[in-house]
Amino acid sequence: MSVVLFVKFLHIAAMFCAVGVSVGTDLMAHRIAGTGDVRSIRTFFAQSRRLVMLMPVLFLTGLALGLLTAWSGALNLFAPWLIIAYILFALTLGLHATIGARWFRRMDELAIASPDDRASGELLATAHAPSARYLTWYTIAMIVFFVFLMVTKPLS
Repeated sequence: MSVVLFVKFLHIAAMFCAVGVSVGTDLMAHRIAGTGDVRSIRTFFAQSRRLVMLMPVLFLTGLALGLLTAWSGALNLFAPWLIIAYILFALTLGLHATIGARWFRRMDELAIASPDDRASGELLATAHAPSARYLTWYTIAMIVFFVFLMVTKPLS
């Protein structure tokens, strides 16, 4: 197996792990938040803190391996399809670092502050915040688009 092929494998594996952890955690967070069960919400968000901190590391590792794959495979790092991917990747990470991280942090704080027997109005409002849900669906759409870019390499 060539070095380029092995690095490409590592890039794909890293991105699979990053996407799985990120989207899986987001989808489960919304499902659990939607129940309004304070104990479940509190437990989930407390347990997901480490995963949330791991997500940027996984994505940045995937990015580094992707750049190494492109460089070692003699691809043009400034090909239009890669420029599009860089911009959308940065945008998606930025949205998660702001909207997503803020929602996770707020849910965690409100679940801790909420009484065990019933969710506070603020916790329920935050749990159903459309911006966090839209971000999850945007991310899923971006994943599909990234796969399209990587496979078809349009505009090259």
